[in-house]
Amino acid sequence: MSRKRRAKTAAGAESLPALERRIGIPRFGLGDFLVLLRRILATLRHGIERREQSEADLRSSEARLRAILDASIDPIVTIGSDGVIRSASRAVGRVFGWEPDELIGRNVSVLMPEPYRSGHDGYLARYLQTGESSVLGRLRELEAERRDGSVFPCEIWVNPVGVPPGEAPLFCGVLRDITERKAAERRLQQYASHLEVANLELADSSKALQEVVEKLRRSNEDLDEFAYVASHDLKEPLRGIHNYARFLLEDYAKVLDADGIGRLETLGRLAERLTAMIDALLEFARLGRTRLAVTRTDLQAVVEDVVESLEVMLHERGASVQIPERLPAVVCSGTLVAEVFRNLIENAVKYNEKPERRVEVGVSHGAGPPAAGHPPVFFVRDNGIGIRERHLESVFRIFKRLNGRDRFPGGTGMGLTIVKKIVERHGGRIWIESTPGEGSAFFFTLSREN
Repeated sequence: MSRKRRAKTAAGAESLPALERRIGIPRFGLGDFLVLLRRILATLRHGIERREQSEADLRSSEARLRAILDASIDPIVTIGSDGVIRSASRAVGRVFGWEPDELIGRNVSVLMPEPYRSGHDGYLARYLQTGESSVLGRLRELEAERRDGSVFPCEIWVNPVGVPPGEAPLFCGVLRDITERKAAERRLQQYASHLEVANLELADSSKALQEVVEKLRRSNEDLDEFAYVASHDLKEPLRGIHNYARFLLEDYAKVLDADGIGRLETLGRLAERLTAMIDALLEFARLGRTRLAVTRTDLQAVVEDVVESLEVMLHERGASVQIPERLPAVVCSGTLVAEVFRNLIENAVKYNEKPERRVEVGVSHGAGPPAAGHPPVFFVRDNGIGIRERHLESVFRIFKRLNGRDRFPGGTGMGLTIVKKIVERHGGRIWIESTPGEGSAFFFTLSREN
């Protein structure tokens, strides 16, 4: 360069330090540079640490999400827009027979038999093109296929997963094996079908039973009517037999020998006994023929009247009747219930060989057999001869006597039969507790609402 040119350049150019001073740029020495470098390195290290922490948090979040997915009893898979499985929960192995890692990268249609397999990718493509879907966001029932090729009923719910803008669409599917539920539904349908048939059969049986009950009712009415008429018609010839026997004894006593007189007396007693039995049968038939008229009745007054009417018999037999607790008022037929107490008290006195014959009439609440419920339980207890256990039910049979007439004369064997029928007409029950040689207790209920 010529001297002239160098001088021009020198005159027109500024030195670097002069330029720095003029524009205010500070000059850095080596120490300043090292400080700046340390600051830059610290900033980089802090950024790296933040990134590492973020990555650790992300891994921890992914691990928690994986644990949550694996804890689900139902298989859960995530699917890309291409239908390829991106992840699968542990339950996939239990339900489908695939290990989760074996499914990743496979098309989700591997879990479906035809015709669902062919149509599945079309559902996702239609959704991505139009934003409309007939399958997403809906609980559907379809068939699924296990790894071994077996097909089972399945319930599936597929929804799109929210992803950041720009990322590929992702879908989440939850599948549930409903084999047991479907089997239970089939069993329930079978039970319902059987129940419907049973109901029809029951309706037919009920109708047939009603017809039988109606026939029995008519038959009982006919029997009651027959017993009443027959008993009434039998009384007249019996009365004649009894009277003629008495006439023979009165008119021909001097002609007949002792054996003949004894036979006529036996004939008279038999006629009287048969008449008493017919009267009892008439009473029994009358119970079935008449309507049960009930009203609230003071049983204390009823029993007191019965005891008063039996005063002579009680005095002759040396018997006493105690009522420790006042008896309540109940809804019943006072006349018929009086017959119950009368029969039971008479039997208690009659079948008793103790020097002091005691009869107790009382009531207890909530006792008795379970079927009796909780109405008042009345009892007539004595200290008589008692009844053996094998005879506790048979004593209620018609014309049933347990003891010979030579030991306990009189009676037709109808008293307890009539008592049982009166109690049952009131909707109650009667039963016995007895110890031979110590006495008996007759319990009964009148289970109409008090």
